[in-house]
Amino acid sequence: MNFGIVYISLLILVLAFGFLGSGKYLKIYFFITDFLISLPAFFVRPISFQYFDTLRFSDLLNQIRGVTHVSGPIGGLQWALQNSEYHNQPLVAGYLWLFSLLKYNGFLFGVTTFIFLMFLSGILLNMKKVYSYTSINLIVVKIITLMTFNLFFQIEGIRNFLSFMIFAFALTKDLFRYAKSDKLIAYVLYVIAILIHPSVTIFIIIRLIISVRYKRIFNTNFYDFFWILVFLLYNHFIGVIVSILQKFSNISFIEYIYLKSQNYLYGQSNYDSYASSNEIFFTSLILGVLILEFILFLRITERKNVSESVYVTNYLYSIAFTIGSFQSTQVYLRAIEMILFLSIPLKLKLFSIDKIRSKKIYIVFLYKILIVSFAIIAFVFWYRATYVKVLV
Repeated sequence: MNFGIVYISLLILVLAFGFLGSGKYLKIYFFITDFLISLPAFFVRPISFQYFDTLRFSDLLNQIRGVTHVSGPIGGLQWALQNSEYHNQPLVAGYLWLFSLLKYNGFLFGVTTFIFLMFLSGILLNMKKVYSYTSINLIVVKIITLMTFNLFFQIEGIRNFLSFMIFAFALTKDLFRYAKSDKLIAYVLYVIAILIHPSVTIFIIIRLIISVRYKRIFNTNFYDFFWILVFLLYNHFIGVIVSILQKFSNISFIEYIYLKSQNYLYGQSNYDSYASSNEIFFTSLILGVLILEFILFLRITERKNVSESVYVTNYLYSIAFTIGSFQSTQVYLRAIEMILFLSIPLKLKLFSIDKIRSKKIYIVFLYKILIVSFAIIAFVFWYRATYVKVLV
């Protein structure tokens, strides 16, 4: 059976259980359903003559096992830290080594997918603690996000989208929770996200830029205009960015970012070498829908506290960076997925509007229908593009 059929069956089951009752035991509900959704990741395998990164990671785990068989567990860890392709990313190398100690490679994909889903659930729970959203709205927004996102990208890639989801979770904990312990957890998670995949670095830089904005040191309108322009046009300064990275490439982690920048930042004009034209078009369509959703959010909702305003500004800068990345295919496509993850608090607020006395309530109702419809269309697209090529 292909992955898509199993996946959609599980999502329908999760939604059904959510409507039957999950209010009192929401955390337990999320834990159990996240486990169920991640379970097929343990068994995934590409159809014949189809290559996915699951094969690359499986080969790497087998290599580490081979070294461990000869030199013992410590020898396997040393090889992963010194000789594997992730030798300059010790957290990733150590993470892969842990799973190499297990008999089946599927544990890597299943457990990592479960962690990804738990952080997604964590974003929803963070927002519920602040705004007391209904459990049904949380579940519906989660299903919409999962259907719009290609979950197999997370299963096969392991690192990139996990780091994005961890960042999105940390950002809600950073901005919407005020306890010092929440801030500390958020900062630790920012570091972990970078160590998992350096592509999240730009979004952490955006968070730092936003923090300066709210110090009221500069005129905020000018500050916003300046940075939005920078992010929209940054592709024209890639040479300078890469040369700065090169100067610090004697540092292992910076060297890794520098080497990756050769592929990710320099203009990848031959798009079909990095993604199909259909994938680029449809992922761009997702961005278009997210921008329209953002405009609707700005028009019909009020920012009642500083946290919401900071988050909205952060979201705006991130969209500007994503649009500015259009000439760099890898960065552009991945950044759109980050925007999707960051849109979760906006979706929750829009889905929770039900007491507006004006035509706006009809606009919100239409929005709900359209966003659900688009999520279904997205799932169908990913099914045909990817899920049907993966067996469970």
